[in-house]
Amino acid sequence: MIGAGDPVKASAVQEKYVNRLGNLTLSGYNSDLATSSFEKKQQLAKDRTFLGHKINIGYRNGLALNNLLFVLGDNTLSLATTNTWSAEMIESRTKTMVNLLLETNKLPGE
Repeated sequence: MIGAGDPVKASAVQEKYVNRLGNLTLSGYNSDLATSSFEKKQQLAKDRTFLGHKINIGYRNGLALNNLLFVLGDNTLSLATTNTWSAEMIESRTKTMVNLLLETNKLPGE
């Protein structure tokens, strides 16, 4: 998806963006998510339940980090709701996260 069907482009984009803040999330199940497609990473669930609910371990797991809204063009998106993933989305999400961190951690008088 991230290379628009071109494996060489996908590899280059992955190498550049893999560790960007906007491309990261929290999960105790990285080995289950590692090489899965983006769609599967969103929807992945375990065969266990908690209080009668299936445990969602993918991007739709309810974490605020995955639901953090970022803007790309005229669209407001989140990791949990977007249908695609691109370098531009990673950049936008990174900027949103950095701005939020800076705003949240201002020192008195800043």
